[in-house]
Amino acid sequence: MNDSNKKIQIYVVSHSEHDIKDIKANDIYVPLFVGRAGKDNLGFLSDDTGDNISEKNSSYCELTGLYWIWKNSTADIIGLAHYRRYFSKWKFGKRLERKDIEEILKDYDIILPKKSNVLFGSVYEDYDHWNHIKDLDLCEDVIKEQCPEYLENYYNVVNGNTLYGFNMFIAKKELIDPYCEWVFPIIAEVEKRVDMTGYTDYHKRLYGFLTERLFDVWMDKQNLKVKESELKLKGLRLIVYMWFVKIPIVRWVYVHIYAGLLHKDMRR
Repeated sequence: MNDSNKKIQIYVVSHSEHDIKDIKANDIYVPLFVGRAGKDNLGFLSDDTGDNISEKNSSYCELTGLYWIWKNSTADIIGLAHYRRYFSKWKFGKRLERKDIEEILKDYDIILPKKSNVLFGSVYEDYDHWNHIKDLDLCEDVIKEQCPEYLENYYNVVNGNTLYGFNMFIAKKELIDPYCEWVFPIIAEVEKRVDMTGYTDYHKRLYGFLTERLFDVWMDKQNLKVKESELKLKGLRLIVYMWFVKIPIVRWVYVHIYAGLLHKDMRR
């Protein structure tokens, strides 16, 4: 099938009744209302239809959308974007549209966010700062049991200092399906073992955070041509924050002075 005839669906996920209305839909961009679990979807496509895990959204985050896409989408090329983050050609450019995606996928297998450096040492140390490291350790245990051939890739990622992040991608569905077949059983087993006693609402979103690392583990195993893309951001607060944390001196002051000396026990 010629690429121009392939069905492309980039699902833009949001759990907010306000933000879902602001997503600009067209022939390829489809708003996907996540975490509805039987609530009014306001006329939008929602993740509580067909085969779904919508009720897990408070801890799975955008993964309930990814699960829905995996089980229910019939598109040839699929993508996952956030209502405040889109793939773009340039940092301040427009979001990628059909022709852009078709051109890129002629030469690449998958479109991902540009890799970025974590703030605190390695990926493992950074996760320990922001979240509960025992949850990432559980992922290691489950990988040892379910797919030990990925252990080397796991260590490559957690001992490194970069991540793609955000659980965002654009690729052929036939490429993403095997990732879903790999990652969801891992998360399901971790869910059986994890103890969230004392977790804040933020830390209860652990499965979204874990898969931001697990996606890189899976990618480390694959032999794929990756197009790293800029992200178009929406919302002044997010734009300023993402710009601010990339300034080297700001990163140094935050890590060594603010978090390192003044707030040693701080967790986001």
